[in-house]
Amino acid sequence: MKRIFLNGLLLLAVIVGFSISAKTPTKSKEKVKVKISWKYKNVPESMKVYYTSSDDIKEHPLWKTKSVSDRSAIPVGKEISNGKFMVERGGAFRFVLVYHNTTGEEIYFFAAPHRVEPEENSLGFKFKCLCVNHAFHVPAGEYWYRIVEFRASEHITGNKLDISHTIVKVSDDELEYYSNSGNTHGM
Repeated sequence: MKRIFLNGLLLLAVIVGFSISAKTPTKSKEKVKVKISWKYKNVPESMKVYYTSSDDIKEHPLWKTKSVSDRSAIPVGKEISNGKFMVERGGAFRFVLVYHNTTGEEIYFFAAPHRVEPEENSLGFKFKCLCVNHAFHVPAGEYWYRIVEFRASEHITGNKLDISHTIVKVSDDELEYYSNSGNTHGM
């Protein structure tokens, strides 16, 4: 009787151990394919994604945000074609978002929280981006930029992510509220 109990206990331990190990994520060597895209609400479609001008992160502090009149003043390298790039698992990729205000008027905008497809692949990433409860300001004819970062954990659940933001024009009423609340950046 004691032997049957011990055999049963051993079998249960093996089953539980197998079940736990089957659910533990394994480290894949495959890079994560990322695509950044944009939708626009009442603002010109003008956001572009660029490599930083060098790999030195001291030259490209995370979340640096600024408007400049000349594109050459932005610390960017080549444009990232179609917003697509690859990230090593356990790695980070710093890049630059650039919005060119081609209108004759200043623009205030914010970014709605990003959406990720497929959702089941989204466990294990961080995107330090521009959807941070701030309204941003771009003077007429100027370039606005922000240095952002995508991080993928070693155990990210997928190997492909499509990340989309909606850029929304801030109305005059919203602008008055955000100007007085301290939730603006660059105003």
